[in-house]
Amino acid sequence: MFFEFTANDTLVMAGRDLIADGFVAAQTIDIIGSTDNDGNYTLATVAGDTLTITGTFPGTLGCDVGAITVEVPVVTHSTGWSV
Repeated sequence: MFFEFTANDTLVMAGRDLIADGFVAAQTIDIIGSTDNDGNYTLATVAGDTLTITGTFPGTLGCDVGAITVEVPVVTHSTGWSV
């Protein structure tokens, strides 16, 4: 997915329904491929085509239009049981 940083805490993917895509508040996301803002972030809110993180992005905004990938980390769980 390609996003645009539109504020110091906001990513927009114009025309997408990010709730329908499975994004939810309190979810952890990974940003990959940005100039200054790669990392793990927690979503504060999801509304329409907009993701808002808790806190702020540390780097420059506006220079990564169309080049940002947002992924949801996969968490695996082992029960420790064996048969």
